[in-house]
Amino acid sequence: MTDGLSFPAQQARTRRFTLGRPRAFQVSADGGRVLFLRSPAGDDPVNDLWCLDVATAELRLVASATDVLDGASDDDLPPEERARRERAREMAGGIVGYATDRAGDVAAFTLSGRLFSVDVVTGEVSEEAAAGDVFDPRPSPDGTRIAYTTGGGLHVLDRGGASRPLAVEDGVTWGLAEFVAAEEMGRMRGFWWSPDGTRIAATRVDESAVPVWHIADPANPDRPATEHRYPAAGEANAEVSLAILDLDGDGRLAVRWDAERFPYLASVGWGSVGPLTLLVQDRLQTHWQVLAVDEATGATKVVCEDHDEAWLFLVPGVPAWLDEDQLVMVLDVEREGRLTRSIVVDGELVTPTGLDVSRVLDVSEEAIWFTAADGPFDQHVHRFDCTTGELEQRTDVLGVHDAVVQGGTVVTVTATVLTDAVSVQVTRDGKPVTGIPSFAARPVVTPEVTFLELGPRKLPSALLLPRSGPGAGDDGPLPVVLSPYGGPGPHPRVQRASGYFLEQQWLADQGFAVLVVDNRGMPNLGPAA
Repeated sequence: MTDGLSFPAQQARTRRFTLGRPRAFQVSADGGRVLFLRSPAGDDPVNDLWCLDVATAELRLVASATDVLDGASDDDLPPEERARRERAREMAGGIVGYATDRAGDVAAFTLSGRLFSVDVVTGEVSEEAAAGDVFDPRPSPDGTRIAYTTGGGLHVLDRGGASRPLAVEDGVTWGLAEFVAAEEMGRMRGFWWSPDGTRIAATRVDESAVPVWHIADPANPDRPATEHRYPAAGEANAEVSLAILDLDGDGRLAVRWDAERFPYLASVGWGSVGPLTLLVQDRLQTHWQVLAVDEATGATKVVCEDHDEAWLFLVPGVPAWLDEDQLVMVLDVEREGRLTRSIVVDGELVTPTGLDVSRVLDVSEEAIWFTAADGPFDQHVHRFDCTTGELEQRTDVLGVHDAVVQGGTVVTVTATVLTDAVSVQVTRDGKPVTGIPSFAARPVVTPEVTFLELGPRKLPSALLLPRSGPGAGDDGPLPVVLSPYGGPGPHPRVQRASGYFLEQQWLADQGFAVLVVDNRGMPNLGPAA
C-alpha cells in the first residue's frame, strides 16, 4: 500500500503511478477479444496477461506471471531485453510485452528469458523449447509457429516442437533493431512475418564500425563498465540491410535500396493488404522515401517521397495501404498559410487545415482511424469514412485521448485534468461495452493547472502555484522554476492531463511558481510554429 507516503516515496513505490494501470492493448481481428497487461495493485510491479470478452463484457486472467514461474523471480533477463526496457522506459516486471497471431487466439511472451505460449481461449500455458535466452517472440499469422531472437540470431519453432536457426552469423545480428531505430525512430522490432506465414523479412545489422562507449554503474562501482555501441553525431552508423527468409527452404532474398543515400530503415510493414513496404530516411532526417518491395526479386520502387530542409517527422501507423493500390501517408502540407500534418490517400488530402495528425491507428477499406489535435492542449480520436468522406471526432472531453481499433471494437484511453486517473473504455460498433478498471494508486498531490499561451508565438504553457505549504494563498511574489522537457521524443509536454503535472505541483507546493513551456517545433502547433 502507498497510504501515508510522501509524494516522492509514493511516486517511487508506484513507478510513477504506472503500476496497476491496464496497458498494451491488442484487439483480435474479429473484434471479439481485448488483450491487455495489468498488475494486481498500484504498488505491485508484476504484470499479468488479461482478456476482455467483448460480447459478455467479462474479464478473465489469461496468464499469471507468478503462476507461470511458480513463484520464482523474473529478474534474469537477456541483455537485449534489458536494453529494450531501458529504451521503452519500462518500469514494471512480469509479462511486460506479448505478441499474438492474426486471430488473437495465441499469445507469446517471455519470462526470465524463457519462451511461453498461451492459448487465449483456454488459458493453457506452455513453455516452448527455445535455443537460448529469448527476446521478442512473435507467432506466425496462423499461430502454428513462433519466431524469436537469441544470441543475436533469428530462430523459429513449431509450437510444441523443436527450434531451428533461420539466420545466425558471427559478428552481426539478425532480427534485432539497432540503437538508432529503437531509440529515435520508434522501430523496436527487427523482423516481420509475411501474411501467409511462409516467410520472414528480417534486418541484418553490422555494428562493427560503430564506436564503443563504456558506461559505469555508479551504484555498483566494483562492476566492470558495460560496453555499448553508440553512433554519436559524426561517427559511423550501423550498417542495416533487409532480407526475406524462406521458412520452408534455404532461400534468402536481399531487399535492395540506395542504403548509401538512405541508411536509416525507419519502418517496415508487411500486412494482408499491399506489398512489403519500407520507409527509408537519410542521415540528416530531411528526406525519406516509401518503397514497395517486389517480393520475388527484392527490388524496390519509390511510391512516395518527401523532403524538408528542416526536419521530417515520422508519424506512427504509416505508411499503410487502403487497398492494393492506394497508399495512406501523413505529410506536412501547406494550406491557407499554415503547414498542417495531414493524412493523404493516393495523393488526395482527407484532413482539414489546422488538424495535425499524431498517429494513424487503423486503416481499412471502410475507415481510417487516427489521433490528431487542432490546438496545443488536447488530442482526440478521429474517424474518416472512406465511403462517404465524412470526418468525425470520436472523443469530446478535453484531454489526451488514444485508442486501439480492430474489427469494429475500439479501446479508448483518456487522460484529463478532471481526475488523476486514466480511463479505459471499450465500444463495439459505436456502442458502449464496458470500462477496464485500473488499480493504479491515487497520488497524494492533486495538480491545479492554469493553461496559457505566451509571447508573440503563443507558446503553450502551464503554470502551477502552491496549493499547500509555503506561499499557498499568498499574493506576494514567488521564485519561478522553469520545467521544460528535454528528453528524446518530440511530444507535447503541455496538455490537459493531470498526470503530466504531478511532479511540478509537488515542486510548487514547496513554495515555487512552476512554469512548463512547449518550445517551437513541438507537435500540435503546426510544423512552422
